[in-house]
Amino acid sequence: MSSTKNFLISHFENGYADELYYDAQGQCMYIRCYGIQFSFHNIIVTNEISTFANSELNNPVEWDGVRLQPISKDLFLLAKDIHSRNIEVNQINEVFKHIIEDK
Repeated sequence: MSSTKNFLISHFENGYADELYYDAQGQCMYIRCYGIQFSFHNIIVTNEISTFANSELNNPVEWDGVRLQPISKDLFLLAKDIHSRNIEVNQINEVFKHIIEDK
């Protein structure tokens, strides 16, 4: 997973992620894509992450408070629907809200 975070950091300006934040105190990286916030804890700090963490691109964000592990199957199915083009990009946030509300 470290390579994914490094890729997103090095290509942040390309818009692959809506939001990136490395919290040094919590040793946590927050990544938001299509309105869904993912958090990665106790990550290994690479040179890319360290450089990003000390840059002006590293803007603090709050955790949304949504635990994704309990809905991982639903997120996987959502990803499959997006990949199959059964769900359009502009519908992702609304579908995600329904997944959360149903749990």
